Amino acid sequence: MKARFGVEMSIIKDTLSGPIAGVVKEVATIANIIDHDQQMLIVGTEIEARTVQEYLNSKDLFEDLFEIIQVENPDMTDQFTDYGFRSLSDNVYLFREMIAAFSIEKGDLEQLKMALYQIEEYLIGIESVNETNYYLIDRNFIDLINGFAKAYDIEVSFFNLDKLSEND
Repeated sequence: MKARFGVEMSIIKDTLSGPIAGVVKEVATIANIIDHDQQMLIVGTEIEARTVQEYLNSKDLFEDLFEIIQVENPDMTDQFTDYGFRSLSDNVYLFREMIAAFSIEKGDLEQLKMALYQIEEYLIGIESVNETNYYLIDRNFIDLINGFAKAYDIEVSFFNLDKLSEND
């Protein structure tokens, strides 16, 4: 998982791809555009995001700025599109303020299976990093997951997404 920033342009979706491509090309001269998805330009740092925001403001094209998480090894559920998007380059991004990530640290195998069965309906997806599964959920379900952990006598550890960087 990597921290990214999405800068949304306020271009009408029916606009021809030519004008959008022109804006993307111009922005690429002032910031490193990592990826994009129709109206969302994706950059790696907050400084670049603010630079792009200023530029789009000068053209009256700025819509919004988002902190997003790039999921590099995604296994997404059907709920995924409520929390993020897939870019034109087929990369997966989630809106940081909407999600939480946790791993299961320990517990009896049978209890783990039953807990995961309960947790499954709340999953946005799973990110595998260095043989560790990070379970991605709506951040409003943190207490629920902790309740499942207590009920099934397993240990979960929530990952602090605020500490992610563009290099993680």
